[in-house]
Amino acid sequence: MIECGVSSVRPSVSLVTVSLGQTEALSRTIESVRAQNYPEVEHIVVDRRPADALGDLLARAPHVKTIRQAFASNAEAMTAAMRSAGGDLFGMLNPGTTLVPGALPAMTSALTSGRHLAVGRCRFVDEDGRFLGLEHRVAVDDPDRILEIWKGPSVPSASTFWTRALWERCGPFDAHDDDRLTTYEFLCRASRSFTFYAMDSVLSEVSMPAGDTSAVISGDLIERAITVSRRYWGARLGPSYRSLAMSHLRFRFNRRACAVALIRRGRSQVSSGRWASGVLCGVTAAVVAPDVLPDVVVVPVLRRLTVGRTASGASAESPGKATLYADGWAGPDVSVTRRAGRGCRALCLSATLPPAGFKEPLSIDAEVDGRPLGSRMAGTGPDVHLVWPVDHLAPGTHEVRLRASGFVVPERDLGTADRRQLSFWVESLDFVKKI
Repeated sequence: MIECGVSSVRPSVSLVTVSLGQTEALSRTIESVRAQNYPEVEHIVVDRRPADALGDLLARAPHVKTIRQAFASNAEAMTAAMRSAGGDLFGMLNPGTTLVPGALPAMTSALTSGRHLAVGRCRFVDEDGRFLGLEHRVAVDDPDRILEIWKGPSVPSASTFWTRALWERCGPFDAHDDDRLTTYEFLCRASRSFTFYAMDSVLSEVSMPAGDTSAVISGDLIERAITVSRRYWGARLGPSYRSLAMSHLRFRFNRRACAVALIRRGRSQVSSGRWASGVLCGVTAAVVAPDVLPDVVVVPVLRRLTVGRTASGASAESPGKATLYADGWAGPDVSVTRRAGRGCRALCLSATLPPAGFKEPLSIDAEVDGRPLGSRMAGTGPDVHLVWPVDHLAPGTHEVRLRASGFVVPERDLGTADRRQLSFWVESLDFVKKI
């Protein structure tokens, strides 16, 4: 692995954004870069779909370098922008992705310590800017983990930055029909020659509007990502290849994962009119992992029959806002009202975590009438019992807000048709007199 980085002098940074006419989203990204107040930053916007509105926006941002050309692919556009960049360090920002205050100084500090690629944390918010959770933290400093894509995405690209030396050795980008594969292949290539450094700092914020499935990694995309990963496993007799091959084999023989994949395939076959093939997939899944069926078949069916609609009136299958749903499931940001009697001294939550579980212990922050009560660890479940003391609580109705550190998407993690972001199922949430 190469370990030398950029010099100790404050480096210049080149950020690249490829736009297909997303004027409003691009405006937020441009403003977040300008607000960094980092003098040595160059923001290159590649306008692949020239439009009057976008042209007006770019004209009002003189600090932005613009390339207006209808490239054949995003990979070609990103490569052209990188080759024209003059910075010591590089990063990619999609339209709508924003840098948090102080992101560039923190990143450049990390990459002036003999490192070539740094990966920070990424925060998810909804369309109103409300916090939803952080990306799952994994060991990005393990080069083999980058290639183990079957364990889940390992690198949040919005918070990933690298040196010119890395780009010159590992570029250009290869074209794929999904841009996530384009970025992933570049990172696979880099992991073979460079050590990745994990920063425990949030560098970027990504908006996840209700109904947006762009962050969901489908089974088909995982299979294509595995094909990309295989190109970088090394010699067949080498230790890295053997380790990766065994990890992949264990993944293939994960019966629950296989059953979920079969159920997904079966649903797809049925929706396409191939009933016999779809039923066969379902029967095979039941044989492979019968314990999966309650989670991915029975529970969703019962929920549709008994609940049908959420409290807001939207379909129970639609993601909706991150809230408390009529079936008891809560999103990562919940606001409800609860009545307190005389002498109540604490807020008590009894809940159950999703069957898919979390890679890291879940934490939940609570507020009452805007007053923070602190964070409590919910652990990895399944049962959760948390108490927050509340001083000087007046009798009456109070606004309670709970914010969880993570969520699961049942469609992605359990193979159901439920695309909501869910953090826990609420058994009870009440003010109590005794702690």
